[in-house]
Amino acid sequence: GSVPMPSFDEERLVQMPDGELFDVITNGKGLMQGYEYPLTAEDRWAVIAYVRKMQSERAARDGS
Repeated sequence: GSVPMPSFDEERLVQMPDGELFDVITNGKGLMQGYEYPLTAEDRWAVIAYVRKMQSERAARDGS
């Protein structure tokens, strides 16, 4: 069967340091391919900032 993709607000991803998240986006991990070539380093940091914003908005909405 297929492996479900983790949600951006999964606790493991919320707790992951930004640098580790950058490394995963750059090099890939598990079934996820790396995005070093299609995304510049600046764009990869922008993705992290966007994910962190979504995580904080979800946490605020859920009251956690």
